[in-house]
Amino acid sequence: PADIPGLNEGNVHTKGLTLRQELERHRQKSACAACHNMMDPIGFAYENFDAIGKWRTVDVADTQGSLFTGESFKNFYQLQDILVNQKSEEFARCFSKKLLTYALARGTKYYDRTVIDAMTSSLKQHSYSFESAVITLVESAPFQTYRKQN
Repeated sequence: PADIPGLNEGNVHTKGLTLRQELERHRQKSACAACHNMMDPIGFAYENFDAIGKWRTVDVADTQGSLFTGESFKNFYQLQDILVNQKSEEFARCFSKKLLTYALARGTKYYDRTVIDAMTSSLKQHSYSFESAVITLVESAPFQTYRKQN
């Protein structure tokens, strides 16, 4: 939200804390906890990747966490297994919605459900190929009729 300040590396109250500790402290605020309790554990699983996606072999962080639905994981590979083998439908739908949001530079509307359904279906039919989602997206009416808002 716009009225919530970002994490500040120079903040004297967080100096010396790990990112995980800083986020744990951040989640103590009830306004922040509602979203961060869901988001942060997934992000922790990716702590072995650096800023450009390269696997880190030094400064390895604590990558364990649990999803708000209860499944626990110790690292990226276990999270990936949960998403692929247990949550594939939910993951495909969420991914489709987020990709459409990004492509249209706006939130999704009720009438976007048809495109999200088509993207989700295409992902499932093509072994969750990113290419299949992109093709379905660019062939969709909302994408082809997109106009930049002023």
